[in-house]
Amino acid sequence: MWSEYVGARWGQINVRHAGRSGSALTLLEAIDQTHPGPFVALGSHAGASIALEVAMAAGPTRIVALVLCGVPLLSSDERRRLEAEYAPPLSLQADDGHLTWAWQQCLECEGGPGPRPPLDLINLAAVHVAFNRLRFAWGYRAAFAYDPAPALRRMECPVLLLNTSKDILAQCDEPARRLVADGRIIHMNEVKNRAYRHLPEIFPSHVTSFVEGAADARDDE
Repeated sequence: MWSEYVGARWGQINVRHAGRSGSALTLLEAIDQTHPGPFVALGSHAGASIALEVAMAAGPTRIVALVLCGVPLLSSDERRRLEAEYAPPLSLQADDGHLTWAWQQCLECEGGPGPRPPLDLINLAAVHVAFNRLRFAWGYRAAFAYDPAPALRRMECPVLLLNTSKDILAQCDEPARRLVADGRIIHMNEVKNRAYRHLPEIFPSHVTSFVEGAADARDDE
């Protein structure tokens, strides 16, 4: 997860063109090689956008259910606000302000209970943000620019919008639910974000219950 977190800040992902660039098709090809039958797609934030594109590429006969943990169904104003907060221009500052900002951003990303990740990992992420100050925002901007609305409108499978109530994309879940044919929202209040990490029992129980229900309904058809 942390390597994914650092990589996103390096600008190594391009979710905006996930379908057209072949990212979704590449993932689907890998899935085909291991499990050619029906499957469930799940993703969080940038991963949710990619999961949505994978579901589009796979088609309704392959997708049993779709679990999305944060979809960027944003207005232009919301996109600008999130870009300003999470992907601002980062200039070098003599008082090390850029390092302080990077450190706080890395701490902010961990909103769960219990001990934080080791400080060396937070330090690694913060240093990479500062070192790649001209490029770290590329991943964020691409993720925020992706418009999930067309794909959501085409989803025929059950869709679970599973998130925390304080997540930065939580407000997008209700508009997203209204776009899909069969949608459900579950918001967890125990943590701020990253429920898949911080709630190792609650998070998978929601996923399992939803997927089993979707599979049963599919078998009844």
